[in-house]
Amino acid sequence: MPPGNPAMPGPGRRRSSKHRAGLLAEAGSYRICKGATNMQYPLARLSVAARGRLLTIFLVGTLALWAISWLTGASLTTDAAPAGIISFELAGTVEHAEAIMQSWEMREHVLAAFGLGLDYLFLIAYSTFFGLACLAAGDAARAGGSKMSILAIPLAWGQWVAGGLDAVENVALISLLTGSNWPSWPPLAWFCSSFKFALIGAALIYIVWGAGLRTLADFLTRDQ
Repeated sequence: MPPGNPAMPGPGRRRSSKHRAGLLAEAGSYRICKGATNMQYPLARLSVAARGRLLTIFLVGTLALWAISWLTGASLTTDAAPAGIISFELAGTVEHAEAIMQSWEMREHVLAAFGLGLDYLFLIAYSTFFGLACLAAGDAARAGGSKMSILAIPLAWGQWVAGGLDAVENVALISLLTGSNWPSWPPLAWFCSSFKFALIGAALIYIVWGAGLRTLADFLTRDQ
């Protein structure tokens, strides 16, 4: 067949087809990312100044409640529970959970129950604080022209999911403390605790990255 026959697409046409396919894939990716950022996270509707004020309030609340939890939970550290209440959260089995509870005196049982009750206030404070901090990191990313800004809203929602997992985990642990021997309580607490820490860890990485980006931008602006 002659070289110029249109039935035989040349290299230029093949490159053009690949280019169009690449553009379509990029457009599809953009639509997915845009959909993620359009999820209605309630606090994202507030002004930057209002979010900044709330961020400070929830930071103070988070630190205050954490300090109380740390002070009241210090005596929960034993050989069976080297990490205190966190060891109890991650026990995973009835046998391990019972070993931890047996290593505590009655005073420690009361303190553990108090800490788990207080945790319902703490989870509201920290999940909202980290959510707001994710929005602030997203603002810094957007100002710097980074596409990582699309992660702010999903990660902010993830902190409220972490708070919900924490609440379910507390139900399981309180049930164990009050004498329930249902074998699914420890695995449920382990599952909720593990995913809670994973979501918080992802947010912390994003927040630290956003803070670094903001610091760098401020530094470069001062030098200009």
